[in-house]
Amino acid sequence: MHESTRERIIKVVGELFSEKPHGEVSIEEIARHANVSKGAIFHYFKSKYHLAVEVMMSFSREWAEHLKKLSQKAISAQEKLKMVLDETFEMVRKNPRSFVSFSNS
Repeated sequence: MHESTRERIIKVVGELFSEKPHGEVSIEEIARHANVSKGAIFHYFKSKYHLAVEVMMSFSREWAEHLKKLSQKAISAQEKLKMVLDETFEMVRKNPRSFVSFSNS
């Protein structure tokens, strides 16, 4: 399936936010990495803040789907909790700036 422009922008912003804080990522940089114009970004998102919120919402939807699949595994509640915590810590370890940069914006 071909990735839509909106989805590509969200993906690029997620990658950029994992590399540096939200406040250090410019619309120009997002446009360059997504291979779109600044106008295209504002066509899909009212502001950089709204774009950042959508990135976090997209991430949350993916995480919720992941947790749903995990909850369906035939393992004990304790094992499920351990897996959720292990995976959450691993996710934060791999992308520490994503969590800090958005919360400090």
